[in-house]
Amino acid sequence: MIFHKHNFKQEGLNLWCSCGKVKRLKCSHKWKIHSQQTVITYHMKEQIQQILICEKCGDIKSLNLTTGEIN
Repeated sequence: MIFHKHNFKQEGLNLWCSCGKVKRLKCSHKWKIHSQQTVITYHMKEQIQQILICEKCGDIKSLNLTTGEIN
């Protein structure tokens, strides 16, 4: 069995080696508001919905400001 010593190089949030191994680093998200809209539910109640995007990694999440629910 041949052992390989990884020589990882960083590109964004990824560490990669020439052998093909990739490790993903955790992002310390920095969220910003992408859009905000008012949604009327089937109970005829208004709710405020925000779409947030991370400036560092591009992850997206949805936040309902009325109920506090995060998707």
